[in-house]
Amino acid sequence: MKKKIVIAAAMLLAAAVVYGVIRLEVGSPEHQLARVIEKEASKAREAGAAVYR
Repeated sequence: MKKKIVIAAAMLLAAAVVYGVIRLEVGSPEHQLARVIEKEASKAREAGAAVYR
């Protein structure tokens, strides 16, 4: 019984680590949106358009 608990805890820890790594790589939806906005604003500035905050 104790062996099953240890295995389940290890699997849960591994899942948490994988989730954390994926979250760091991809970023939250808010960070993704901010990156897209910054990219588009940079393109607009290069094209000579006015960009307001």
